[in-house]
Amino acid sequence: MNSADLYSNAFGDWNPEHDSTSAIKFCLDAILLEGDFDWLVDFLESPRGMQLQGDPGWELERLVEDGSAEDSIRASLPVGLMGVEVDEVRVGLGQFAGILQSMLIAWSDRHPDQNSLEFKRLQGMVRALA
Repeated sequence: MNSADLYSNAFGDWNPEHDSTSAIKFCLDAILLEGDFDWLVDFLESPRGMQLQGDPGWELERLVEDGSAEDSIRASLPVGLMGVEVDEVRVGLGQFAGILQSMLIAWSDRHPDQNSLEFKRLQGMVRALA
């Protein structure tokens, strides 16, 4: 499965001009295509402040906003990467989990034999958060 397949199976056509969460989706896509489920498990279990980074310069960070009861997730990309016009976006942990859940469903539809412990653990964590 390539990046376009995973994204389009989860969300339809790539349209970053009209999707304020495209930076989050790009970062998750990069992680899932590498099969780095353990990265995401660690990220969701981590204390605030954990960052994930990869090529070509994407970054995810778990934050807590002052006065907020819910953690937020910040995604950043190099300006203009893949047509993404907003280089940084923040979403609540619940919204992040919903996006990730859609991508995991698309992943498992294409990989029905995916039985790794990390993948199953990640699915369970995401269901609890979404």
